[in-house]
Amino acid sequence: MIEAMNISVARGGRNLVEGASIRVAAGEFVALVGPNGAGKSTLLRALAGEVACGQGEVRLRGRDVRICAPDWLARNRAMMAQETALAFEMTVRDVVRLGRLPHERACTRAENDAAAGRAMALAGIEAFADRSLSSLSGGERQRVHLARTLAQIGGVAAPLLLLDEPTASLDLAHQREVLGLARRIAAAGAAVVAVVHDLFAATRHCGRIVVMDRGRIVRDGAAQAALDARTLETVFAAHGEWVALSGGGSALLAH
Repeated sequence: MIEAMNISVARGGRNLVEGASIRVAAGEFVALVGPNGAGKSTLLRALAGEVACGQGEVRLRGRDVRICAPDWLARNRAMMAQETALAFEMTVRDVVRLGRLPHERACTRAENDAAAGRAMALAGIEAFADRSLSSLSGGERQRVHLARTLAQIGGVAAPLLLLDEPTASLDLAHQREVLGLARRIAAAGAAVVAVVHDLFAATRHCGRIVVMDRGRIVRDGAAQAALDARTLETVFAAHGEWVALSGGGSALLAH
């Protein structure tokens, strides 16, 4: 699905990502974790083809993202950034409908409207579809941009979904809903990669953990293997304990 091979990204004479290699298959939900400044968001943007790599390459469905047609790339992958600013006032429905722009030629207006409606339903924002975006709380706006991102990949077989801190500004209940939704989208055949700061949430919802530190991928694997005691201490300056979840499995409480 998506593969980065020994990529490096530099800005201002400093390597933000260095020698990173990662492959994510359809059906996987991968959490990128690490301290602030570890390079997580930069790696995500490199996977999206939004930043140029000074070394290595990124391939989506076997195609080098540097030479992919922008419309093809927009239809096959979607990224929800940490912050999205709009230059003018729009309703929630119109913001979500922006996600369907890459599909304007291939789909009818009715089909695009239906896809936007399904995305709003998934994100749980139908109740304020006709409200102005600026009238919403930070958490509500976060869910609107999630819906726009979901609308972009609606109807696409095995898309790539990239989420940069999708639970920022959300209360605990909506954090669980959003990460649970991302897990279901992966189970339906998408490749999903999310930057997640909360290690409990990451280990509860994601099947694979990739740990970054100082621009490098230092661990990659199942949760308990990737976040062992040594990694917690050296990367996060923390300790942790694994607790059993009522529905099965376990999650990490770090302190």
